[in-house]
Amino acid sequence: MQKMKAKALTAMLLMAIVIAVLPLTVNASTGYIRIDPTTISVPAGGNVNLNFTEVLFSGGQFYLILSTNGFSDQTGTQYSMTFGVSQLQNSSVTTYTSGTMSWKVGYGWVNGSIPLNIAGGQYFIKAFDGAATSVAVTDVPITVTATFTVTPVSGTAGRALTLAGYAFGANAKVNITYLNTTGTNYIPVANLVQADSVGQFTYPYAAPDLMQLVSTGNSTYVPTRITFNAKDVPGAGYNATYDENPRGLYRVQGSATQNRIASTSGTYLWGNATDFTGAILVERQVNETIRIVGLNFYPGTATIWWDAVTVLGTATVNSTGGFDTTITVPLTGVGGHWIVVQDAGVLFYARVYVSPTLILNPTRGPIGTTVAVTAYGFPASVGTTVYNATITWIGTPTKAVAWALISSTGQFTTSFVVPSDYGGLHDVVVSVNASTVTATSQFYVTPQLTVAPSTFANNCTFVVTVSGTGFDPEASWIFYVDNAFYSNWFYPASNGTLAFHLASGGFRPGMHKVHVIANDGASPYAIEAYATFTVTEGNDIETDYLKQINATVTGLSGLSGVNASMINDIYTNTVLIKAQLLTVQGDVATIKTDTGIIKANVTTMMPQITNINNGVASIQTTMGTMTSTLATMQATLTSVNNQVGTISTTLGDVTTQLSNINMIVTATGTTLVDVQTDVGTIKGTVTAIEGDVATIQTDIGTLTTDVADVQTSVDGLTNTLSIPIYIAVALALVAAIAAIMCLIMMRRKIAG
Repeated sequence: MQKMKAKALTAMLLMAIVIAVLPLTVNASTGYIRIDPTTISVPAGGNVNLNFTEVLFSGGQFYLILSTNGFSDQTGTQYSMTFGVSQLQNSSVTTYTSGTMSWKVGYGWVNGSIPLNIAGGQYFIKAFDGAATSVAVTDVPITVTATFTVTPVSGTAGRALTLAGYAFGANAKVNITYLNTTGTNYIPVANLVQADSVGQFTYPYAAPDLMQLVSTGNSTYVPTRITFNAKDVPGAGYNATYDENPRGLYRVQGSATQNRIASTSGTYLWGNATDFTGAILVERQVNETIRIVGLNFYPGTATIWWDAVTVLGTATVNSTGGFDTTITVPLTGVGGHWIVVQDAGVLFYARVYVSPTLILNPTRGPIGTTVAVTAYGFPASVGTTVYNATITWIGTPTKAVAWALISSTGQFTTSFVVPSDYGGLHDVVVSVNASTVTATSQFYVTPQLTVAPSTFANNCTFVVTVSGTGFDPEASWIFYVDNAFYSNWFYPASNGTLAFHLASGGFRPGMHKVHVIANDGASPYAIEAYATFTVTEGNDIETDYLKQINATVTGLSGLSGVNASMINDIYTNTVLIKAQLLTVQGDVATIKTDTGIIKANVTTMMPQITNINNGVASIQTTMGTMTSTLATMQATLTSVNNQVGTISTTLGDVTTQLSNINMIVTATGTTLVDVQTDVGTIKGTVTAIEGDVATIQTDIGTLTTDVADVQTSVDGLTNTLSIPIYIAVALALVAAIAAIMCLIMMRRKIAG
């Protein structure tokens, strides 16, 4: 029985081993993928058309593998996205995109990209749907050939290009050229460019300058195609193209109404030698600006010329050939003039019109300002034909303000004085006899104030007149006197004038100001005009009062001994003369006023020492409270009583605790001590010690102190003295006698 069980178990184990090693039957993508014969040979990065009608799938998704072998396995590299089997079998097309690669899937076909970054040679394409046993594979390989590219594919002359090759011969030497656009020969770019082990290379190159210009006028343009060629073996090689755009102007702008922009429908630009002096007008005066915007110029720096003679400046051309710059019309004659843009040896022309020019200097100011006039571009006086220019001020009223003779070059200079008129902008017009030529400029009249009289004494009986010119009559104005609001109900006359009056009293001596701002709600307010006036000291009560204080008050730096009534008057009228106590030195107080420095005897301010702390006294005076050291008041200690001392100062006697003047007692002998304070040192003798308190007799009284606070000085070292020396000696004698007595008594007992 046991043998039968063993045999059965052995049979089951053998069956399990057999099952484990036998392959399972699993469905997978099977069949051949057929290749469109037209895509059997394809450049790297090109398209291959694959037919899947013979392929059976076990999964619902699949992706493509590029492999160097045709075995029905997974060897190779995935290069596509994952596609749906249902999309493949649909009667419609689904597009898949990944980077620069794309595929169209449907009707049983997958048409799309193969990788660019691969070596040349033969490859099979496989479809993997998730099963690991077998995959569908193309019945024949594709042949990948070389690819040559130019990036970018279009732009301006001189633009930075990248010439790149893929799937050329491994480690090959490549020659690069481009086809002469005006001939049949190839122009060398680079020879023997080294490819890597998979036949790839890159070469940087600036696009050749074909010196193309857009045709005159607002013209559409067609780029010129440049064909580049790369070859690593004899033969035709591989081509790539670059479309080069011609130079042109996108914008030429004079005034805001003369903004000439090329048509935006299609590829239009203003072409070379376009004339902007006729129906399409760009007209400017000397010193005015013209804006120029160019496209497709050579990257780097372009030089701007006036009439191909005078350099006006430079413009920076960006990497794509664009620039945007502004020029200023130089001193020149009336009529058409050429603006020339020069880049990389190529000249591009545009013609603009310069009209008669009137230049004013300055261009703003008050009535009465002298204005210099310079003019260009007027009819020239030649021979007996003489032209005169009249300068007319347009205002209320309009009037001729100057005349000038025009030179043989059509120029003149003169000047005029701004007439009385309302504030704001005014046209200044030049006209010429026997000619229709005119020119206009503008001058801005600013407000101006005057005060009459500008100097006067206070409290007089007449009025002061504040007058204004150059004000805008359509605005209201706010006036301030000494920065204090005065009134906002001033409306100038039609000619811009106004006036109001001030009383000549109530002003302190010195300089004063009147100013005006526009009542237009603007913030922050701007002072439009101001004027100053001076008030003298005459008839000023406050000044007269100060003079009565002392005849020498204006030279007070050395004054002393001021009597009490004067000091009291100064203090009583602190608002009037702003008196301030600064320092006390001895019995002299220094007082600052708005008219000078006063030095007075301290007693005139009724001083009283209210406190002493650490040698510093607090002093209450009629001018306020101040502090001063005892030394500056010539303080001395005149008497002591226990812990209280009396101090004599220049301000009088004061009592205080001796600790407030930093008392230190130092023993100098058996009973002698020195008592040191902030106001001096006195001699004393220790007369008694009761408990911890020592009594010291001095010439100015008796004081007490803690024994612990008494110090001694021995060989220059200071130590705390607990008791006087003679007491210590006495105690030592008593102790010795007691010891002797104890010894005698003990011997008697032993003997008896």
